[in-house]
Amino acid sequence: HETTEGRRQQIAQKLSSAEQARNEQLANVRGRAQGVNDKVSQAQAAHQASIESRRAEIGSKLDEAGRRRDEQLESTKNRASASAQKVARAGIEKQNMDQERRTNIEKKLEKAAYSRFQSLGARKAKAAEQSDKVNHVQEELEKQSSKRRESIDNKLRIAESLREQAIDEKKARAIRESERVAQHQADLQRSTEQQLSDLQAKLDGADA
Repeated sequence: HETTEGRRQQIAQKLSSAEQARNEQLANVRGRAQGVNDKVSQAQAAHQASIESRRAEIGSKLDEAGRRRDEQLESTKNRASASAQKVARAGIEKQNMDQERRTNIEKKLEKAAYSRFQSLGARKAKAAEQSDKVNHVQEELEKQSSKRRESIDNKLRIAESLREQAIDEKKARAIRESERVAQHQADLQRSTEQQLSDLQAKLDGADA
């Protein structure tokens, strides 16, 4: 009877040790699975932060390009305005000239007026040409800005697609790892149950 009782205690101890080992293995497997999930979450957060940083950088560059374009347009407009003011001042000076001097040098003034007329015509033509250049520059800048925006949008779409693809791949790996862990748990469960069954059979044999 004492021998049977001792064997029962040994078997019970083995069962307890096997159960403890199985629990430790399950805990280790759960820990590894949690680690994989944490890594996936960290990778997603880091990639999202990188996308946001890139968007902010691109927005800053667009603002700077717009500012330079506005400065160029303003400079061109100022030059055209200065030229027009010179033409206006020349006309005012002509009207305010002394009448007596006009009488004495009428022929010279007629000749000078003809020359000035030609000069004014040339200046007006130049002002019109500069105005056309301003419009052309503005159109070119708008086209370039539109192209940059389209290029940036395409790059952002590609980056977003790559990010989603990377996330899907990481999720797939995590699912495969979880399935492997679940299979390992099932194998451990079957192994433990088999050991318990064998020990129980031995115990029943000892009692008999």
